[in-house]
Amino acid sequence: MISRATMKTIKISSDNLELLDEASFLFNEYRKFYNQKSDIKKSTSFLRDRINNNESEIFLCFDEQNQAIGFMQLYKSFSSVGLRKIYILNDLYVDEKHRGKGVGRFLIDEANKFAAKNQITKITLTTAKTNKVAQNLYETEGYVRDNEYFVYNLEIKI
Repeated sequence: MISRATMKTIKISSDNLELLDEASFLFNEYRKFYNQKSDIKKSTSFLRDRINNNESEIFLCFDEQNQAIGFMQLYKSFSSVGLRKIYILNDLYVDEKHRGKGVGRFLIDEANKFAAKNQITKITLTTAKTNKVAQNLYETEGYVRDNEYFVYNLEIKI
């Protein structure tokens, strides 16, 4: 366990783009975890566009040696049924060497605090059926698995 007192998160914005390389590295590792081809250049470009277009909130978690050990991205969205703004916690990744030490839990807590601060009353997420570790984390943090709705996807060929 890494002490919460020694961890910190920094929200990446256009004011601190010098952190983009560290975020891009972890984002690329996240994509590889989900069986995507490594492409640091495209990962960096994708994150830069999200920041410059104010389309998501990107956070890095640092340890006591100021090493980036975790990454999280929240997308801004809406609930038509709930008539409210929501966040989609689309990306959460902890460096392999730091898993099981409370980093993911720390990032989830940071997301919850950030949402409350910004009057966002719901965070939604999707994870792989095989990712039991993440499922356990989310459920112990109060996230409730949806058993009422199915999720459908359609890949558009362009």
